[in-house]
Amino acid sequence: MIKNSRFFLFYSIIFLLFLSSIFFISGCSSSHNGKIESKTISGVKLQTVSETDLPKYLEATGTVKAKIISVITSKVMGTITSINVKDGDMVSQGQVLLTIYDQDASERVRQAEKNLDAAKLNMSLSNATYMRYKALYDEKALSQQEMDQITTEKELAQTNYERAKAALEEAKIMRSFYTVTSPISGIVSSKKVDVGTTAMPGMPLLDVENTSSFELDANVDSKYSQNLKIGSIVKVRIDSLPEIEGKISEIVPSVDPMSRSFVVKVDLGPGNFRSGMYGKAYFNIGTKRAITIPESAIVRKGGLIGVYVVDDKGLVNYRMVKLGEKYGEKVEVLSGLSNGEKIIVEGTENAFDGAIVKGS
Repeated sequence: MIKNSRFFLFYSIIFLLFLSSIFFISGCSSSHNGKIESKTISGVKLQTVSETDLPKYLEATGTVKAKIISVITSKVMGTITSINVKDGDMVSQGQVLLTIYDQDASERVRQAEKNLDAAKLNMSLSNATYMRYKALYDEKALSQQEMDQITTEKELAQTNYERAKAALEEAKIMRSFYTVTSPISGIVSSKKVDVGTTAMPGMPLLDVENTSSFELDANVDSKYSQNLKIGSIVKVRIDSLPEIEGKISEIVPSVDPMSRSFVVKVDLGPGNFRSGMYGKAYFNIGTKRAITIPESAIVRKGGLIGVYVVDDKGLVNYRMVKLGEKYGEKVEVLSGLSNGEKIIVEGTENAFDGAIVKGS
């Protein structure tokens, strides 16, 4: 009996020690958690968010083009014998770009030159004859009828000479069409033919662009036709380039019946542009009420974007937000914040979920 009592006492003491250790550990854990939950932070700046009037922009996509593009076409039929340029080459006005086989044209020039020489000789002889007969007529040794005939022959020779001269000029012009030159200074943006290609009248040969000025041709929904004016400033964003400002230079009045849109040309001026670049234009079409916050308030955690919101008791809560346009050093908040809420705008590196802002 005494032996059993001793065992019972021993196990009771062990059990009490075990319970004490559990309560001790639990108490330490509660004390530790209490410290985290009640930890205060300082060195942060709060700001109450509020709605303000912001510019309202209409976004429209478009394509960059050189303001002056010369599509060079063939005026004659013939085989291309040489091409002196390639895509991307800079050319000057009057520079020879390519040649077309011109044997027939050159032969016509040679024949026209012969005809002109013959007409010139005939005119010279007619003039000399006229002068001789004029002297006889003045001495009353020649009748009026004979003088009229000589005068007519002289005038006919003069007319034939003028015709031969004009025919030679025309033949030379036709021959010049077989040597294709650049009408402007710029860059060869598209070579459409190769040596040996048969050129036809009206057939495109090359495109040459003047690279001194560019524009963005943007497609705008027809319902905004009354919101845009020539001369208005436009924000333009082009892939891989900084944001720039353009100006509306032309509004095409016709509307595409398929897309129900019209083209607005935005003058970009000179720059590191290339025709065909994709761009977006942002047209100011009024104002809107929206919330903006400083960029310093934005906290990025991995793929999340949010801000630290502080309630009336100073408790910090990380909240995800959706951002919109940038306005200088501020960013529009599309969702996630309400008018009148407080956020941390400075010292976000000191903040964390569940913290208490000291002195808030």
